Amino acid sequence: MKDEAATEGQLIHKPMNLRQRVAELKAAKAKLKRAEEALKESEKKYRLLLKNLPNIVYKGFKDWSIEFIDNKIELLTGYSMDEFNSRRMKWSDIIIKDDIGPAKEKFIQALKTDKSYVREYRIRNKYGNILWIQARGQIVCNENGDLEYVSGVFFDITERKRAEEMLKQSRDKLEKRFDERTIELLKLNKKLQYEIEERKEVENDLRKREAELEIQTNKLEELNAALRVLLERREEDKKELKENVL
Repeated sequence: MKDEAATEGQLIHKPMNLRQRVAELKAAKAKLKRAEEALKESEKKYRLLLKNLPNIVYKGFKDWSIEFIDNKIELLTGYSMDEFNSRRMKWSDIIIKDDIGPAKEKFIQALKTDKSYVREYRIRNKYGNILWIQARGQIVCNENGDLEYVSGVFFDITERKRAEEMLKQSRDKLEKRFDERTIELLKLNKKLQYEIEERKEVENDLRKREAELEIQTNKLEELNAALRVLLERREEDKKELKENVL
């Protein structure tokens, strides 16, 4: 009788436990659905934020293949997001060849230090235009220290580079004009120094001639004085001779 009573009790509690379990599952399912909706909303806001930002988010790999999460890359390069994400194109395909070496050096340096980098280089877009890119990246490695991927952003800095180039050209032009003016002033100064030296020589010659003239004048004055003395003596001799004759 006790066993029958226990069995009846279990049968009574079993539907109650089942209903409780179903309610818990429904609650868990509703919670999961809310979490999925919140995740979708968060992802939507994240993508909207990325869309409105001037930078382009990327995920890069060791072989220069790259992935994008929106099609802003097409506005920059002329190539669609799918062309890169499908691996039909690699990012190195559009980098100017002379800039690949320095870009690699920056990456290797970052790999040996804090795994982050900022590098600037040129790319050629689909229409043949050369653009300047600033790439900021964070290298992600696995537990063994092997490279898994790079997470980062691209910035189009073409206008800044053009402004810097214009500023450099203006500075170079001003420096050239300054150098030319300096050379002109040096030439003028040299000419003035030559004229000053020439004038000094002329003045020295004049002073020398004045000194010579003064000497000659003194000699003439001495000669004139001697002549006057002789003439006076002659006159006295003539007078004395005349008196003796008479």
